[in-house]
This record gives sequence, C-alpha cells and structure tokens, in this order.
Amino acid sequence: MGAAPKIIIDKLRKANKRVKDAVSIAKSKWHSHLASMISDMPTTPKTAWRAAREISDGVNSHHVKPKRMSMTLPDGSKSSNNKQIKLPSTENPSKHSKRGN
Repeated sequence: MGAAPKIIIDKLRKANKRVKDAVSIAKSKWHSHLASMISDMPTTPKTAWRAAREISDGVNSHHVKPKRMSMTLPDGSKSSNNKQIKLPSTENPSKHSKRGN
C-alpha cells in the first residue's frame, strides 16, 4: 500500500471540502431567500412568525421526530410490544345494521 492510497485520500478530502462548501453556500442562499421574502411581502404576524421560526430552526425544521408512546396494560405496567396490547374491535356496528328495519 504505497502512494496510491494517499493520493486517493487527498482527492477524497478535497472533494469532501468542496461538498461542505457547496452545502454552506446553499444554506446561506436559502436563509437569504427567506429573509428577503419576509422583508418584501406584506405579511401577517402569523406568516412573519412562521418565517422567523423557520430561519431560527434551520434547514431541517420541516423534519419532526415522532413521539414515542407506550401503552399501559391493565395491570399498570407499560407494554414492550404491540402484541401485548388488546385493542377494542374496530368493526363499525352501523355498517352491519340495516336502515328501515
């Protein structure tokens, strides 16, 4: 393993730097776009606050982590999987009844 891996590593580092630079430029343009959108449009307080939150939250503000929920079993303990939970029947009784009889 001579000089070839060093050359490849150097190329990969340079490429990684270019990608990071491009991402940084794109984020800056996005923030600039949002800021100009806020200043140019006639906004209501609701849209102004939404845009301000979007800028402060950053690029990934539209991703929301799901909330983890655990169901309580009849004995008071928490369930560890879906098989432990017995849900009520989802059958709709009005579906099976006939109207007019």
